[in-house]
Amino acid sequence: MAAGAHAGASDDECTLIGLAGYSARGGGSLVLKNRDRNSRFVQSLDFVKKDGGYFFIGVKNISAGEKDLLAYTMGINEKGLICVSSSPPNKINFNFRGRPYSVYHPGRILSAVASVDEFIEKVLKAGLLGSAMNYIVADAKKMCLVEVVDEMHYDYKIIINGAVCQTNHYHLEPMVKYQGLPVNKSSAGRLGRAKRLVSEGKKTLGALDLMAVSRDHGERGEYNDFNICRHPDLDYGSAKFDGGTISSMVLVSRAGEPPCAYVSVGQPCIAGYKKLQIIDGKCGIDPALKFMYSTGAYNAFSDFKRDAYYHFIKPFISAH
Repeated sequence: MAAGAHAGASDDECTLIGLAGYSARGGGSLVLKNRDRNSRFVQSLDFVKKDGGYFFIGVKNISAGEKDLLAYTMGINEKGLICVSSSPPNKINFNFRGRPYSVYHPGRILSAVASVDEFIEKVLKAGLLGSAMNYIVADAKKMCLVEVVDEMHYDYKIIINGAVCQTNHYHLEPMVKYQGLPVNKSSAGRLGRAKRLVSEGKKTLGALDLMAVSRDHGERGEYNDFNICRHPDLDYGSAKFDGGTISSMVLVSRAGEPPCAYVSVGQPCIAGYKKLQIIDGKCGIDPALKFMYSTGAYNAFSDFKRDAYYHFIKPFISAH
């Protein structure tokens, strides 16, 4: 195998945390995704129903829809299936032989799949995951962590009770041989911090706890690239800021309850969360708010709040 960068990574880095069974307050599955990308991407929160597909709530870059209408990187559907993804290592010990890089986005899974078992049989084992990526897929009964190189080289772990965390490197034992070294410092640091915050699944945590985790700035409360709520540039400036946590979802799937999404479109430590539920295959939401989410206007407002804090409020507080 030749070591090298995989062809055209998605750059959607991210931190993923899943809680299942006794680790999830109220049972079922709870999943957090902190989405990390360049802060100037405009995102939409959409309420999606494709012909013959399941209704789902998902987040994507507006520009991504030009190439793939289902290019959503996180969400939950009307059946209670949760799917989130994170980028694989930036260097993988595998010869891709120049193959084009085409991500199988969570949106495709959310539109077509109703359960973890169905995902394993109809997507994973069917060879549809043809590009390097990490996924957490969950329903009300179980959770699945997947690490993928291509359709033939992958591994997965089923969790009935407990916690699972993923960032941007392979750590399932059969996949470690594909992991290029050294492991990215931010990925390793976020993974370790995530595991500590959820106590390796030994505590029972709820949605509010995962929202708090999404805002975590480490033991010292620092704004940097190594915390779960990422701020790569300590000296924030819109001209040079290279990326960070730009949105977050806490997703809940429980038997007998409507599928639920807590959504933060913007940096979660500033933007706050909105609770949304799927009832009878649709989500009741104010039309004006829906318009703001789908057009990117809400994202732009969240960016304004973030910029106002870093450019004006925080410097003023520091000076006084």
